[in-house]
Amino acid sequence: MKSLLATILFLASSVLSIAQISPVRMDVVQRQKTDSSGKSNESKKQIRSLEITLQNFSRENHDGLEVKYWFFSRGVKSGDTSVLKQGERKVSLAAGQKQIVESEQVASSFTEDHYKVENKKGGKGSNGSTRQSISKVEGSGERIVGYGVRVSSGGKVLAETFSPQGLKEKVR
Repeated sequence: MKSLLATILFLASSVLSIAQISPVRMDVVQRQKTDSSGKSNESKKQIRSLEITLQNFSRENHDGLEVKYWFFSRGVKSGDTSVLKQGERKVSLAAGQKQIVESEQVASSFTEDHYKVENKKGGKGSNGSTRQSISKVEGSGERIVGYGVRVSSGGKVLAETFSPQGLKEKVR
C-alpha cells in the first residue's frame, strides 16, 4: 500500500513539474461596429479591431515576442469559414510590464437572403390596378465570425485564444 501511494505521489509531482504556467498573460477585447444604413435587407458593413493587453508576470524581460492575430469570416452564400485577414506585431515586455497592442481594423460587407416586393401596374384591361411581385434575393458577401490571437517567443507559444475556440483549426 505504501509503495502504491509513493508511486502515485511520484507520478503526480512529475506531471506538475512538466506543466508550466506562462509568464505572459493576455486579455483580448474585440472592438466592433456594424453599419446597416437603411433597410434591414440592404448591405451591412462590419468593422472590427482587437485590443490585446499583454502583461509580463515574470522577473525576466521578454524581447521579440510575436503577437499574431487572425480575423475569420464566413461566406453568406457558401457557408465556408476562412481567414479574412491576418497580421503580426513585434513586442518587447520588461519584467512586470503591461502593454496594449492594437490590431489593424478589418472590414467586411454582406447582405442576407431577403425578398424584394415590387408594385407593378396591371396590364391591358386592369383598370389602373396594381399587383405585387415578390422575388427572392440571394445573400452575398462575407460576415466576420471570430478572431484568434497567439503570442510566441522563439517558436514557443506563451498564450493564445480563439473565439470561438473551433476557429483554431483554421490556422497552423
